[in-house]
Amino acid sequence: MKSNVHYVIIILVIFVLQIGFYSSFRSYEEAAKMNPNIVKKLKMQNEKLQLELSIYRSKSKNTADRSIASVGQPAKEPIDMSDFYLKRVEQLMKQKKNELALQYLSKLKENTLQSEQLAKATFFKLQLQCSNLMMEKCLSDVDELITQYPDSIWTGRSLVYLSEYYKKNQQLPEFQSLNQIITTYFGQNLDAVKQKL
Repeated sequence: MKSNVHYVIIILVIFVLQIGFYSSFRSYEEAAKMNPNIVKKLKMQNEKLQLELSIYRSKSKNTADRSIASVGQPAKEPIDMSDFYLKRVEQLMKQKKNELALQYLSKLKENTLQSEQLAKATFFKLQLQCSNLMMEKCLSDVDELITQYPDSIWTGRSLVYLSEYYKKNQQLPEFQSLNQIITTYFGQNLDAVKQKL
C-alpha cells in the first residue's frame, strides 16, 4: 500500500515537472518567434545607448580633469561650435568633399547637445552617404531621425529625401506610402519640409 502511495507521489511530481518544463518551453518558443526586425531594431538601439553612455562617461571624465585644473575659477559653459561645423559642412558638400564633411559632422555630434543641430547633422550625413544607393545605414539614419527628433523639420526632409529616392528608382508603393506619412505628420510645415536646400 505504501509503495502505491510513493508511486502516485512520484508520478505527481513528474507531472508537475513536465508542466513546468512545458510552460518554460512555450515561453521560450514565443520569445524565439519574436519578429527579427524588432530584435534587430532593439539591438541597434542598445548599441546606440551604449555609445551615448560611453560618450557621457568620457565627457564627465574630461570635465573632472578640467575641474582640477580650474580650481578657484568659475565654471564656464563649453563653447558650442555646432553652427561653425554646419556651415563648414555645407561648404564642403558644395565642393564635393564628402569625407571631410563627414568628419565635421562627427565632431558636431560629439560636441553639441542641441537637438535641432543634431537632427540637421544626421540629415546631412544621410545626404552625403546615400545619394546613389539606399543602404542599411541610410535607413538607420532615417530611423534615428524619426525616433530621436520626431518633430524636427529635418526628419520631414529625410522622409522627403527617401521618398524621392524611391520615386527615382520606380518603387512607387514606397514612394506613395512615404508621401502619405509626410503629409500626415508634417502637413503644417509641408512647404518648409519640401524646400530644397
